Amino acid sequence: MMVQKLICPDCNKPSYTSDDGIYSPCPYCGLVFSKNGYDKRKEKRFGWKVNCQVYAKDGQSNNINLTAITQDVSQNGMGIRYTGVLLAAASDIDVCITDLNLRRTAKVMWSKTVCGQTMESGIYVAEPLPMSSLGF
Repeated sequence: MMVQKLICPDCNKPSYTSDDGIYSPCPYCGLVFSKNGYDKRKEKRFGWKVNCQVYAKDGQSNNINLTAITQDVSQNGMGIRYTGVLLAAASDIDVCITDLNLRRTAKVMWSKTVCGQTMESGIYVAEPLPMSSLGF
């Protein structure tokens, strides 16, 4: 595990992390950020890993069906990790968590390639997630 130095975008002081994908508060000023910048999701995030299906269309109206794993959830968003096609930022998708019979329309806020064919995306969920049903 590699430790990475992060510089707070607000107070410019250093902090360190071994997981650069996690948003953490600056130990000096409290700003929540990661190497990806400010945390734009205002709700509290909960680490939660469960399989989900993602349905999208590419620019040519072709169907894209991906199996993903949630990384974290909040009332109006989630981070997902998957392999295959990188979901385009600003694209509309459907997310289905079959085990909970839960389906939501969402918008991809950002996407990035993590390593090889492994991708991550942050998505905004149009209808709030039932946090108590998820155990939070």
